[in-house]
Amino acid sequence: MSKTDDLVELLRQHKEKEAQTHVDLEAIRREWLGHLENLFKNVEDWLKAAVAGNLVELNRRQITLEEEFTGSYKAPLLELRFSDGTVSLRPIW
Repeated sequence: MSKTDDLVELLRQHKEKEAQTHVDLEAIRREWLGHLENLFKNVEDWLKAAVAGNLVELNRRQITLEEEFTGSYKAPLLELRFSDGTVSLRPIW
């Protein structure tokens, strides 16, 4: 085998290995957003009585997150507004 053949074989093996270890970042992002949605629904359910009693106000909105590996994407933010302040449930990766 020549040096050129060796190089071609090395590059082929590298490409195969890369294909096998490819991470589907979009699928990971969708899963992450699904977990956030479930968490926020749980918080809203837990606070239903407090909302009904006007003890807390819930506000959802979309924010843009910029992540090194997954890039830029929209994610939910949940604000819990009390008489003396606000708590924001802001996702981080």
